[in-house]
Amino acid sequence: MIETLCIRSHNNTVYLGTKPITSITVSTIDQCHDTCLELYPYCVAGKFVMIFYKIITLNSPLCYLFNKSSIYRDVVLYPEKPLAEHDVINTIEIVANCHEFNAVPPLADTFTASSDKVSRIRRATNFGNRIKRMGLWAQWTKCRNGYQIRSQPCEYGRLIQKRQCSNKSSTEIPFFVHPSSFLPYPPQPYEHPNNKSPEYERRLSEHMKQLHRLRQNCCKRQEWYRKHVRVCYV
Repeated sequence: MIETLCIRSHNNTVYLGTKPITSITVSTIDQCHDTCLELYPYCVAGKFVMIFYKIITLNSPLCYLFNKSSIYRDVVLYPEKPLAEHDVINTIEIVANCHEFNAVPPLADTFTASSDKVSRIRRATNFGNRIKRMGLWAQWTKCRNGYQIRSQPCEYGRLIQKRQCSNKSSTEIPFFVHPSSFLPYPPQPYEHPNNKSPEYERRLSEHMKQLHRLRQNCCKRQEWYRKHVRVCYV
């Protein structure tokens, strides 16, 4: 059985409204990404999120793992500008269907960037349409923890396929996650507005409006298909 997922990534973007469920120290950003994919879907509602910090003043990069993402009602995206030239801040979000990202476009701040390139106009009517793909599937990875993974570029970021290894007796790459002692989030010297701040309330209000607009568009599209072709695509 092959499980298909969708991921998008953001640079210099973090979350307000949720806290990590655990944290680990890693060597590279890829190790943080791989940890997130390996652990999916062992989390609330089948969503898994990670935020990667590489802070020049720390010995090892930090990988924070979450069980809520920006598609949730109380979690908002927040721009995080690196405080030092070589600091790296990266977020990855994983969902079962890319269209779950439609209600939450990436931030437009000048210092942020995202793999999600779907325009705001298209995402309002894009629910149920085929995902645009930008290339071929990569080769399957070597077996690790009983699974193999491959990816394909798409308009939101990357489509991911995950399958069990075909031969259990094949050589597997060991994969270990070593949780760190609890690390504060955000890590010093970074600071975030708290959940009672005007900044969070303002962003949450806009976030809720976006979710409401998508729900209206989704329901209108669903009703049209039911009425005209008697099928439901959303």
